[in-house]
Amino acid sequence: MNKLLKNRNAVIIAAVVIGLLVLVVGFVLFLEKSSNQAQNSQTALPTQVPIPTLSPDSIGLTLVESADMHKATMKIVNTSDIASVDYQLSYNAQVSGQQVPRGTIGHVDVKTKGQVISQDMIFGTCSDVCHYDTGITDVKLIIKVTKTDGKVYQVVKSL
Repeated sequence: MNKLLKNRNAVIIAAVVIGLLVLVVGFVLFLEKSSNQAQNSQTALPTQVPIPTLSPDSIGLTLVESADMHKATMKIVNTSDIASVDYQLSYNAQVSGQQVPRGTIGHVDVKTKGQVISQDMIFGTCSDVCHYDTGITDVKLIIKVTKTDGKVYQVVKSL
């Protein structure tokens, strides 16, 4: 009976030692995997690809302020190979004696080949009544042009 207890104790001790070894090996593997994932997430950052530019003349772009300075009108006449344009008009306005950045964004799909794009952009806000900004300076139009072949270009025009 004494021998049976010794064998039983030896089996229990062996099971505990094996269990501890499995836990230690599992913990080391877990730490190694976490470290590799952290390194991979740091090296897998997307790279920024510069957007090729076009001149305003190449798409027939004009940007004209209205005489009352309440709006600017963007016009694009060379649209035969353009699928759509996204635009962002930014400017500074005088508010309570301070220059405050303002702007507007929009999207226009070219539905028919050769369609002329004409878009009025208000300097201010309109709902029921328009409230126009004053002291307009630094007017800049940035256009993202998507061609019919899927390529994307940028055009910049300032007033």
